[in-house]
Amino acid sequence: MFKIDRNYTQYRDDTDPNYPGGKAIDAPFGDSIEGTQFDERFFNQVFGFFQAVIIDAFGSLQISGKPDSARASDVLDALKTINRKITDDIQRQVNTTIDNLIVNFAEHDDIRNAIRSAEIRITVLENAVYMDVVSNPFIIEFLNLEGVELLRGVWVEEGQRVECSRYGDDISVSFNNLHKIELLRGVWNAPYSQLEC
Repeated sequence: MFKIDRNYTQYRDDTDPNYPGGKAIDAPFGDSIEGTQFDERFFNQVFGFFQAVIIDAFGSLQISGKPDSARASDVLDALKTINRKITDDIQRQVNTTIDNLIVNFAEHDDIRNAIRSAEIRITVLENAVYMDVVSNPFIIEFLNLEGVELLRGVWVEEGQRVECSRYGDDISVSFNNLHKIELLRGVWNAPYSQLEC
């Protein structure tokens, strides 16, 4: 764009802070020539901007050949197209970021298991505080029980834990092949094939 300065016209306003590049002024009366003139530079400035917007939106000067109006405007259509391109690009970036986060999260079993473990501990604390639990909750945690035979106790797959069964004074669970899995909490008594809480 160009400035409305002394190189353009002597009839201008250089004092308005809202127009640091110069401000046009009206002629003081009807036949006066002491107003800011509208010459080819002015019209090229305005229409050059309109053409730049349309070309940026559509890749070429796709126009109707009719003057813009409140009901039909080539410039407004171009601005809407530019805005749609920007918002679509932002949405693609957001979707890509979310997809990467989901993939990365899915690949980290340790993170998911840590979250589940924390959820279990929170539940235990809530039970102790709100449910007046006074005995040991006996929680034993695993990643999974693949390849293991559970002889006594209850496997809660969603919580990744085995709940102990009580037989008289004996509170325990029993397995075969426990060496095949990762024990997160509990004590393995190998001679008796027994896991103690």
